Amino acid sequence: MVNHEEVKKLGAKPITSYADLWQPELRGKVVTVDWSVEVMGIALKALGYEYNETDPAIVAQAREKLFALKPNIVRFETNTPEDSLINREAVVGFMYSNQAVKGNAADPALQPVFPTEGVPIFIDCWVMSKEAPNKDGAYKFLDFIMRPEIAARIADITKFTTPNKAAEPYLPDYYRENPMLNLPDEVAANTSFYIGVDKVLEEYEHIYVEFKLR
Repeated sequence: MVNHEEVKKLGAKPITSYADLWQPELRGKVVTVDWSVEVMGIALKALGYEYNETDPAIVAQAREKLFALKPNIVRFETNTPEDSLINREAVVGFMYSNQAVKGNAADPALQPVFPTEGVPIFIDCWVMSKEAPNKDGAYKFLDFIMRPEIAARIADITKFTTPNKAAEPYLPDYYRENPMLNLPDEVAANTSFYIGVDKVLEEYEHIYVEFKLR
């Protein structure tokens, strides 16, 4: 999420990529969600690598790249990073799509930017324990939320993209026309999941703690 006018006033070049976040003009003007894997992902992508790299040489390179970003970070915030852009504390934010939607609704000057290096995607899933005491009830619940009209309502309330294709006819027009909720094909083609988090989490957390304490 970017306030292009405020970025221009600072003398920074337009934000189109993760690499642009390192501009010295953005000192103290960047807000980001607060999770090691995601923030390390910014550095890795800016260097041309994939998320969750395990090669020690690449991780070390990303570490140094990440540390160089610290002066530009004004706030680490997972729940409401959009607030920092709304109140002009920040001019650039790395956040989740529903937060970007809320930010844009509050201030149309805040516009989405899909980094040229690509963006991460998630799928929130429901699972049922094999020890579940009421499996029939759990199946009924899963059947209920998979109903197209219910899935559409959930997407509308949460402001997250729905993976349920059958829900599309039930989505409101504003939702289908919003690129933050209905990704353009070229953006969707340049997305990827965080794979193998368990293999990198401990090391990334260690780097991230060091980064935040600098």
